[in-house]
Amino acid sequence: MLRIATCPQTGNGDVPVLYDPEAGQWRACPRLTLPQLILTQNPYQMLVDAFRDGRRHRFTGLIAGKDNPGNVRLGKLFGLHQMKGVGEGVLYLASCRTRMDEASAGADLYQRKFWDEIPERFTKFDREMTLQTVGPGGLLGIPAHGKLIVSEMEVCVVPTLFGVPLFFAMSNDLTDSGYERENIINLPPAKMFEGCFSGGPWWTAFSPEELPNGDLPKDMKMTITVARGDNPRWFTGTTGWDQQSRPLPHLINVVGRWLGEQAFRMSVCIQTGTGVAMRDNGHQPGDRITISSSLLGTYTTGIRMVPTWTPAGVVDTFKVSDLESRFERPTT
Repeated sequence: MLRIATCPQTGNGDVPVLYDPEAGQWRACPRLTLPQLILTQNPYQMLVDAFRDGRRHRFTGLIAGKDNPGNVRLGKLFGLHQMKGVGEGVLYLASCRTRMDEASAGADLYQRKFWDEIPERFTKFDREMTLQTVGPGGLLGIPAHGKLIVSEMEVCVVPTLFGVPLFFAMSNDLTDSGYERENIINLPPAKMFEGCFSGGPWWTAFSPEELPNGDLPKDMKMTITVARGDNPRWFTGTTGWDQQSRPLPHLINVVGRWLGEQAFRMSVCIQTGTGVAMRDNGHQPGDRITISSSLLGTYTTGIRMVPTWTPAGVVDTFKVSDLESRFERPTT
């Protein structure tokens, strides 16, 4: 198992680093690039080679304790700005039941989707749209026009062109649940807005021997905790990978069939659904969200308000009531 992250360096941007557990230190890997890893059939060996090369480099001030490598300031996940972020949903029975309870109409659609071969799919962020993604210590965004913004703790995975899991990390699929509840067709804008995704604390890469079936171990546990004001556990929830309804190779294959070879060639970050529902516990600015995995690490982000933006040249006078004088409502 290897950990790869980025470390912000003044004037140099985010520099790729690999964690050396023997030295308790992050090592620079300046020649490591995402396309190299995506296009190779043996990415783990390439990471091992980069790790060995990294031992010949050293960043001043990047010493971390062996039991707490997270005390180094880490940037966004390595290569995230080069990836297309997509989500798959209705994959945990707990999530399915919650959304059936919350839906104002068409609740049976969620049950039908849970039992469908193809899970819910949506775009979360796109390449170079850096304002949508947040790293450890960053601030997620609540749109000023949002209804009820909730966290959705998820495992995310980056596959190679050949469908082999390259990286894993914990992530937050921040969602406007209130808007989605009003109408399930609202899903796309409920998922994509400024500061809607966080991932961390680093990418974890596993050798083929560590993932013999190409999937994570069923005993992996995941916890989300939201602190608000003086209450460090205003909300908390826990789930496990054993509650994930689909095997990882299937989830990767579904996205491949949807997006095609070119998307995988350019790299895709796949979120794999949530097993913890916040229901009516919506976020407020100032909340502190900690997401933790027994295998993939722990990271914390904050929450800020994002003002609604309107293009300066637009004069929008439309009202839904204007439709009544022009169209007759269809009957069902």
